[in-house]
Amino acid sequence: MANPLVSVTLLPLYVGLAILFRSVMAIFMAFNLKSYSVPDWKNLLGLGILGLLFSFLLLWNPVFAGLSIVYWTAFAFIASGIFYIYFSFKLKRIHDLG
Repeated sequence: MANPLVSVTLLPLYVGLAILFRSVMAIFMAFNLKSYSVPDWKNLLGLGILGLLFSFLLLWNPVFAGLSIVYWTAFAFIASGIFYIYFSFKLKRIHDLG
């Protein structure tokens, strides 16, 4: 709060690392669904990779990301949200089969 330049630099790093962590988990979850023979696991993998790309954009140049952090963060969280909604439907299908 006292130094806005530090906040503009650190906020993209924090959000980028959080999205990176979620995206890596999404990729691992997609491969886990592959082991359960879920046919649409590639869609989930694509969404995880999309989130990974957004996180790398945020981490690549924090000053640039600081100027457009709202947009990049929104895109990354939308991709993450779509992944989790799609993932929940796939888990329900696995639960119904078992």
